[in-house]
Amino acid sequence: MPRSPLLSRIEHDLQARLSELEAERAAIRRALRALRAKAERQGSAARGRRLDDAALLSALRAEPGARGSLLALELGAVSEQIAERLERLEREGQVERDGLGWRAITSDEEAATENRRRLQR
Repeated sequence: MPRSPLLSRIEHDLQARLSELEAERAAIRRALRALRAKAERQGSAARGRRLDDAALLSALRAEPGARGSLLALELGAVSEQIAERLERLEREGQVERDGLGWRAITSDEEAATENRRRLQR
């Protein structure tokens, strides 16, 4: 018996919603990990300490799509410092925006970005 278009549409809509919920679940888990890590570091890490690009890029590779505020929690830095650093790294072609968050660009993507920049000059 052929499947009705209505049932196909309902299944598609439910699958799309499930994907949204799974993405939200992953974001919540990242936030919880960051909060737990911050609680463990509290007292030992100075807020606003010098931020290392390598640490920021490493955090983005581990958590693609992470928001700046989450990265600040994870790295024990001030949000404004993270935002400035991410914007600079974006100008340098090392990171890019990913929805509401950020992600590190792989070396293949870096080469493609550099080629696009050369073509725009």
